[in-house]
Amino acid sequence: VAVNRGDPIEKISQLLDLLDRHEKNEARKAFSVALVAFKRERIFIGKDKHVGFTSRKEGAAPTDYWHSSLGNVCEQIIGALGKHGLAHSWRPDTSTPGRVVVTCVLRHELGHEETVTLSGPPDASGNKNALQAVQSSVTSLERYSLLAITGLATADMQDDDGRASGDAVLDG
Repeated sequence: VAVNRGDPIEKISQLLDLLDRHEKNEARKAFSVALVAFKRERIFIGKDKHVGFTSRKEGAAPTDYWHSSLGNVCEQIIGALGKHGLAHSWRPDTSTPGRVVVTCVLRHELGHEETVTLSGPPDASGNKNALQAVQSSVTSLERYSLLAITGLATADMQDDDGRASGDAVLDG
């Protein structure tokens, strides 16, 4: 209408800015509604992966525990997210020496998104080489950032006083 009326470009620009702010606000509200609906879903994330080995490091105790694999976490969550117009993605970053950073993005189909960032050192436990240490941290940070941004936990999730996560930090 403004174009047809011959309004000046400044006025059209202001109207477009107003429309953009309105659409972003509507997307933010839709995101909130979708997240509340998602949280009503009954989601059970069991521990499906056993880890057990004896370290080659002298004096190290054997490792033996169960955890929820990244694949299992995703399998339990993704369908329910999609049902409510939500999807996630990750942005891994290893540009800082000695740090692995993963940002999980939770996005609504109307465009609003929220992020959670976790970081930690490469996980050199269990006789991993340097590449495996980085990948292990990326996988762990992907799993826990997805759980954090959705507000979910795995079954029987127990606090180990940070021993398994090294010095992970929640930035989000």
